[in-house]
Amino acid sequence: MLRKKLFRELRQNAAQFVTIFLMVLISAFAFSGVHAYMDGMEDSADRYYRDYNLEDLWLVGENFTEDDLEAARAADNVQDAERVLAFQCNWARPEGNVTIETNFIETNRISRFYVFEGEDFDPDRDGLWLDYYLARNLGVKVGDEITLTNSGCSFACRVNGLIGTPDHVYAVKDSSVIFTDHHDFGFAYLSAKSFPEELAADMVIKSEEMQSLLGMTDMIGTGWALAKLTGMSAGDYLRSLEALQNAAESGEDAEEEMIDLDKIDLDAALDLAGPVKDGSADAEQKMAFLRALMPDLSRSDLIVFPQMIIDAEDTEALTETKKALETAVPSALAVTDRTVSPSWAAYQSEVEEGRTYSVIFSGMFLFIAILSVVTTMNRFVKKQRTVIGTLKALGFRQGKIICHYAGFGFITGLAGVVLGTVIGGFVLGGVFLDRQMQMFLVPEPRISFRPVVFAAGIAILAVITLVTYLSCRRILREPASQVLRAEQPRVKAPARAPGRLSARLPFSAKWNLRDIRRNKGRTLMAIAGIAGSCTLIVGALGMRDSLYNYLDWEFGGILHFAWQINLEEGYTEEEYAALTDACGDAASQTLAVEFEDGSGEKQTNIAVVNDAPGMLRLCRHDLSWFEPEDDGIYLTEKLAARSGVKPGDTVRWRVLGEDTWYESPVAGLNRDPQNQQLSMSRAYMESLGISWRPDTLYTDEDLSGVEALPGAGTIMSVQDLAGQMNSMLEIMNSLIGILIAVSAILGFVIIYNMGILSMSEKNYQFATLKVLGFTYGKLRSIFLQQNLWLTVISVILGLPLGYLMTDYIFKEAIGDNYDFFAMIEPRTYLIGVAGTVIIAVFSSLYLARKLKKIDMVSSLKANE
Repeated sequence: MLRKKLFRELRQNAAQFVTIFLMVLISAFAFSGVHAYMDGMEDSADRYYRDYNLEDLWLVGENFTEDDLEAARAADNVQDAERVLAFQCNWARPEGNVTIETNFIETNRISRFYVFEGEDFDPDRDGLWLDYYLARNLGVKVGDEITLTNSGCSFACRVNGLIGTPDHVYAVKDSSVIFTDHHDFGFAYLSAKSFPEELAADMVIKSEEMQSLLGMTDMIGTGWALAKLTGMSAGDYLRSLEALQNAAESGEDAEEEMIDLDKIDLDAALDLAGPVKDGSADAEQKMAFLRALMPDLSRSDLIVFPQMIIDAEDTEALTETKKALETAVPSALAVTDRTVSPSWAAYQSEVEEGRTYSVIFSGMFLFIAILSVVTTMNRFVKKQRTVIGTLKALGFRQGKIICHYAGFGFITGLAGVVLGTVIGGFVLGGVFLDRQMQMFLVPEPRISFRPVVFAAGIAILAVITLVTYLSCRRILREPASQVLRAEQPRVKAPARAPGRLSARLPFSAKWNLRDIRRNKGRTLMAIAGIAGSCTLIVGALGMRDSLYNYLDWEFGGILHFAWQINLEEGYTEEEYAALTDACGDAASQTLAVEFEDGSGEKQTNIAVVNDAPGMLRLCRHDLSWFEPEDDGIYLTEKLAARSGVKPGDTVRWRVLGEDTWYESPVAGLNRDPQNQQLSMSRAYMESLGISWRPDTLYTDEDLSGVEALPGAGTIMSVQDLAGQMNSMLEIMNSLIGILIAVSAILGFVIIYNMGILSMSEKNYQFATLKVLGFTYGKLRSIFLQQNLWLTVISVILGLPLGYLMTDYIFKEAIGDNYDFFAMIEPRTYLIGVAGTVIIAVFSSLYLARKLKKIDMVSSLKANE
């Protein structure tokens, strides 16, 4: 019998239970979808890192030898180590040049390839393994041949496989690029055994020591001609020159010979020195020149490995492992972990950001929905008071009655939880994940359902059941004879004497004020629900506003130029002079540095040496601009706070690769939304004895249509840089649009549900007013007035809450490299107000039609 009654009541009260179902479904949909997306991002990457053995530590040096490699492998907590040589090459295509980060490796046990197509890595095989995402966009297939060029040396390679690697989850051309579209930049891996001989020779010939030797060939040749007349051997002659040079420089004996001077074919070397020095030598002549100097030279001896990657056994002991490696490998200039890897840090920052705002948004959805559902179920049970009394009088046990009424909320809530969780996870989570993965290179990304998602569903059902239980128990405590009587409305409660102001109010206002005062719980729930919906709309739009304001701050304020020219690493003085003549001399130099924070711990970062007044500007906390003085270094506010450094403190730092440590006063702090780094003026850097060699030029000259300049690597406009951010914002806009739509739907359902409750509770009063002669229009005006009042109060609360929520997200959710704050445009507040009011008015007008259907007889006799 009770089962039949259950389904009959569900049909008869369909409007209320449908709204409960929708509120639970929407909240579960949002909670499950956002968590499935964010947890999926984290789990997909963690699985990728674990299964394909992402490196734990990086060593940076000038050239790691075989002995260094073995020493690293023997260090405590080191499971394996590999050497890497990486540099950028150009791939000339008719559709446009592509920059390829070219990596030469000896094995592939660490950061193993995920092979999408083709062969696994083979160190004895020529050819390359190419970035799958780049190949997919450019139509490259396994077996195709591409030609790479570096420093004038070209080498053709067959594509053996299309791959991804866990240390290239986020890969960009350089620090000026925010978001790559996989059309003009990618990465490739080759075996070190296939390193191009000419390129290897070029790397040796362009070294500082060899350039110094080539500069002395005329003097050496003249001396050698005279030495041969005396019968002196080439080895003795060169040793005499070396002794004279050492005596002139330091008065010390020569260091241990790296080259066997007695084996040098000096005549052959001098014959080839001319073409090598003027750049006309071909690959064969370059190798002949080097073999004349080093007869036992092999190609592998020419490869320089400035990087080493480490796989640690225990990742919880990385601090101790760093110290062990610094001791075991003295040639290591720096030992860093994943936190300074652009790939790992960028991805983790996105995950942490998403986790914070997912908790806020999905938590808000759950909170608002639960409040509304609790109110609805409580009112439904009260409405069933006489029915509960009848069941009690007929002998039904108290537990059975409570289970029966708990079933109403449980069945409705269970349907909403199950459907919302499934649809939200697979649809919303899948859409979000697919859009987000356009920025990152993680194969097989999958949504995840963590226990917290199911726990949230269980919590919703538990709260609904608990509220139903408490409501039923409160009624069942009374005697059956008392319960059989309808609960008397409090309309006859003594009213307060009207004040001077309230006495002058119209009847509708007095009536609504009294109703609000007598139904505080329902009123508070309505305000909370509507204010929450307004908060979510303002917060979602506010995130969009803040990101677009960031574009103006970064690309219209800090970067106050039209074009940026990234210089090639090996540019000549003549090329630089030509560039500055054409584009101006506003420039900067980026130094990789290591500094000690307030606690004495070493941190790696970059220092930007600024010699671009008016173009590369620093920003104060109040967003005003200033130029760096020549009295010390500057830190960004977030870096200073993280490092425990204040203005006036002295920071000890050094350039990576050098032994000299500098002590510099902190001249001030600046604010940067995108990069947390150090800055200084060129004059201050040169006062420390550090050489000025800029790597970036800034200009307002129009370089549109200019694809290449001598000495220039990439040429980008500020619009191009901002465009990369806009591409990322397009992804964000789609996510925000979904959040706004769900917020609006939830707001409508909440207002509609509260209206139904209000209407059902006020049937007696409206019927009385109708008997007294109030027209439908007057009754509708009274009903709409209260809803509009509550909407206005909710909006007043929701607007500042929306700002606070946005500000919290940007302060707590954004990664350490970013420094954002809420900057919400006035139009966003207007949209929040208009959207909430429109939803309230529309739902109220729809509900007001029910006033025509009030049965005055049954409503007025309900309390008898």
